[in-house]
Amino acid sequence: MNKKAQTSAFFLFMVGVIIFIITFNLASPLIKSSDKIRGDMDCSNSSIATTEKISCTVVDTVAPFFLAILVGLGGMALTAKLVGA
Repeated sequence: MNKKAQTSAFFLFMVGVIIFIITFNLASPLIKSSDKIRGDMDCSNSSIATTEKISCTVVDTVAPFFLAILVGLGGMALTAKLVGA
């Protein structure tokens, strides 16, 4: 293996680690902000309009999907060397 290939593998590994670190640091603020938004939107009220219920559902599901995408990107960067990229 030449130096360029060794450097790119190390670079991909470090990018993956950085993405994982960023993801786990963003998890807590995202969850706290979605809880605050749900409280401000009065999502626990059962007599709100259908559009507000949909908005509450979207607020609930955006943070986990965003974090899952970031974990997936970090995993792809970490395992890219294993598949030969």
